Amino acid sequence: MKLSDKHPVAVLAATGFIAVAYSCSAYGAPLPLAIQADTVLSGPCVLMSRFKPEDKVIFRIRVTDTQSGEPLEEGGLKKLVVVMPDGTEFTPKFGPHPPQQAAGYYWTYAWTIPADYPTGSHPYKVVATTLDDQVVTLIPFEAPPSQLTIVAEQ
Repeated sequence: MKLSDKHPVAVLAATGFIAVAYSCSAYGAPLPLAIQADTVLSGPCVLMSRFKPEDKVIFRIRVTDTQSGEPLEEGGLKKLVVVMPDGTEFTPKFGPHPPQQAAGYYWTYAWTIPADYPTGSHPYKVVATTLDDQVVTLIPFEAPPSQLTIVAEQ
């Protein structure tokens, strides 16, 4: 893993909420944010990384300020996006989940996989920008089973 000067990188599994260690950038400074993320199937919110075309994938994200240990809410970030390998960006919204009986508050984005979307592994990333323009990027493990994977309809 290479850490760049401008974009510290945190690497972890996207198949469950796993806390980012308070990693250091290339300069040895702590990262300003910890990012946790996973993907679930819409409806019963089943944790998974393999989906079929036309499934609704929910990206769930929690961003924590590493100095205070507090999760960041709406207004606490300049920008938060999920970036797909083709460059498409999704902008998650902060709120209660599940909406009817909140068990927690975090960022989500619902994406219905297009019927003609290519099958295979699609290593997305989550990019968070602090209010003072520091950028932290979460890249899920590079092992295909840990990545968002689109499988053919059976």
